[in-house]
Amino acid sequence: MESNKLSTIAIIAVILAAIGLGVGAYSLISVQTGAVEGDDGDDGDDGPAGITTIVYKTENEYPCSSEADINNAIDMIGTGNGKIMITRPITLTSHIDIDGGGSYIIQGTGVPTIDCGGDRTAFNITNAKSCIIRDLIINASDIVKMEKEIILVNETNSNSVHIERVEIIGDSDLKGEGVDIHSNNVWVEDCYFYQIQFGIRISGGNNTHIHANTISNCESGIAYSWTSPDMGGENNTIEGNIIKDMAAMGIYFLYGHYNTIANNIIMGSADGIQLISSNYTTIIGNLIRGMTVNVGSNISGIQIYKSSYNTICNNAIYDFKFDGMNYGHGIVILEAPTIVSLENTIIGNTALNNDIAFGDYGTNTFGNETLNNFG
Repeated sequence: MESNKLSTIAIIAVILAAIGLGVGAYSLISVQTGAVEGDDGDDGDDGPAGITTIVYKTENEYPCSSEADINNAIDMIGTGNGKIMITRPITLTSHIDIDGGGSYIIQGTGVPTIDCGGDRTAFNITNAKSCIIRDLIINASDIVKMEKEIILVNETNSNSVHIERVEIIGDSDLKGEGVDIHSNNVWVEDCYFYQIQFGIRISGGNNTHIHANTISNCESGIAYSWTSPDMGGENNTIEGNIIKDMAAMGIYFLYGHYNTIANNIIMGSADGIQLISSNYTTIIGNLIRGMTVNVGSNISGIQIYKSSYNTICNNAIYDFKFDGMNYGHGIVILEAPTIVSLENTIIGNTALNNDIAFGDYGTNTFGNETLNNFG
């Protein structure tokens, strides 16, 4: 009897696979028709008890325990939708392409580890109606190139991509970029990045949301950069992140406009927040604590360079000090001979225990000690 039941299930699995439907999308329930011989549950002649296998459609879930399983699940989902459940640690031999045009949830069960297995990207998202990656640990200790993307988001139609509750762990050589974003409408939330070059790099894109992440012991925390000022991105929000012990920069914006940097905590970084050629950005409610350094150039909690019409308010900046000929600033506004920093607004900030609380070398800056700064 048991062999007949298994044979029935196997035949159904083959049929589903042949028509392009995964067994993961269905439940197979085998029930006995008739409790005992002589009552088979129908209205005809009594006969031996039988087994009926019932197939019914459930949520499209695909348990995966290998790289091949993940690739097969992406192919089987196609342009539909499905949840890929990673059930055990996997070491990659190639990156995972998410490119079938469907809606994907890639989720760990029990927070399994994906090992890059060499100098390679783990996930490359290029074509998805939507994509969520969550509840995974990615071991990036084998990355050797500085700018190797560990999760690369380059969704060609700017459909939404969410990276949630993912940990990316490198090693002391600080190689690799945790999440590298090249498209619009991307959320990175509640993730942890440790000992890589950049925790999050936005290499172009609008409407990105970087929220409630922890970035520790990297070269830089969050870096936003376009290739030219004419392409500067807009409506990006960096909010509620904890960034600590960066070798270089906490948050860095190059050619980004109309963006918000709010309520972040940055501790133990040589520089806190820096805007270069970035206009109409609001920097509000951040706590930035620096350190004393004795090598390099001037350091600062917030630096505005060749950037105009920005609002800097209600930030608290401490402990930017230089042991030598240079200086640590709480807030500093700088400009170039041909590119001024025009009409930036500085209101309601606190700057304590810095070499210089506020260095204003800009043009027509609005706000100074008379507007409740630097108390």
